[in-house]
Amino acid sequence: MEDDRRALPPCLVEAHGVGFDYWDGDGVDFEPYPDFLDAGETAEWWRAWTGNAELDGSEFWVFGQDGTGGFAAFWLVRDGEPIEQQRVVFLGSEG
Repeated sequence: MEDDRRALPPCLVEAHGVGFDYWDGDGVDFEPYPDFLDAGETAEWWRAWTGNAELDGSEFWVFGQDGTGGFAAFWLVRDGEPIEQQRVVFLGSEG
């Protein structure tokens, strides 16, 4: 499969650069990704999460996760708008 990794927008790179300190459980439990999850990985995860093999999750660009495996993502629902203007969602590991 072709590698289709997409670069994070500069504002997200900057936010990730601040760092997230877990502070032994009293801080922020977040692991930022260096780039978006590729389409193949997103599709595999989305199909497992929803139980629907016909969906590919292409409207979600995942950029990080928490310690439980929940994903932070842009939800591409605003047609024609840049990624920075899209909604940010958290898709928890508990469904």
